Amino acid sequence: MNEIIISIKPNFVDKILCGEKTAELRTRRANLLPGTKMWIYSTLPRGEICAHAYVDYVLTDTPESIWKQFCDDIAITEEEFWQYVGTRDTVSVIKMTEVDSVDEGVTLKHIQAKIGAFCPPQFFMRLAQDNPIRSLLYQAS
Repeated sequence: MNEIIISIKPNFVDKILCGEKTAELRTRRANLLPGTKMWIYSTLPRGEICAHAYVDYVLTDTPESIWKQFCDDIAITEEEFWQYVGTRDTVSVIKMTEVDSVDEGVTLKHIQAKIGAFCPPQFFMRLAQDNPIRSLLYQAS
């Protein structure tokens, strides 16, 4: 199974967990297969992997098209959307399914104490089968 860690701001993580946000907007192309497990890292000040979801599908298109199709799914205002996408020609949206919280969040400090140097990804990072972070995540979920 394909797995990634994706960094998302805490206020948006909360919106994902309550079901208000069902799609994640990215300004770079997100080459993810349907069924990819997304471990959701809530950025500082929370600083923990606290949820997971699965990729339903990814769509890359013009900002205008993405806004029209997903304005109700990305949980931001139109002004915030245009401020975020700027002058980019294309943006990606990751439609999520099967969102669930991790029983015990895995903090950045815990990961670093167990496996050493780890910096949360700016965009996302793929998790190989033998990545030691995987075992920490499965122990917590």
